[in-house]
Amino acid sequence: MPLRVVLMGAMLLVLVFSSVNFYQNVIKYKTVTAETVSTEESKKEDSWPELREVRPGGEVLQKNIFSPDRGFQKDTEETGAPEEPVVTGMPELTLKGIVLNQYDEYVAYIRKDRDRTVAAREGDRIDDLKVTGITEREVTLEWKGRRITLSLRTAPRTD
Repeated sequence: MPLRVVLMGAMLLVLVFSSVNFYQNVIKYKTVTAETVSTEESKKEDSWPELREVRPGGEVLQKNIFSPDRGFQKDTEETGAPEEPVVTGMPELTLKGIVLNQYDEYVAYIRKDRDRTVAAREGDRIDDLKVTGITEREVTLEWKGRRITLSLRTAPRTD
């Protein structure tokens, strides 16, 4: 019987301690802002080195691991002078596919100048191209005032 009382008392103390610790560290938690940093630094002389303002999700959005832009990058050898891009004419466009996303919008996967494939919705811009329309089988683009139609069935047409 006394052993049970001692064990129950110990469990009660652990529960109280855990509850107080949880309240202090989780429920009363305040994020670090520029104002709290400046007031804390004025109170303490030996404070932590330069705290920064916390913005939830900012760093995660900049380094999105699921971004279609992310991928293998070839190492480029540096030569004496940087290469100037050659502007010839209409860019080489390839329609890789069209899908219907969860918001019932068509998303076109377009490859420009044998570079990376980009997912684009209606109204998006891909460098100097603007996506003006997407249907189930075709994508309409505008480039320097010219209308370009890409189709899954045929070669690109310009109007």
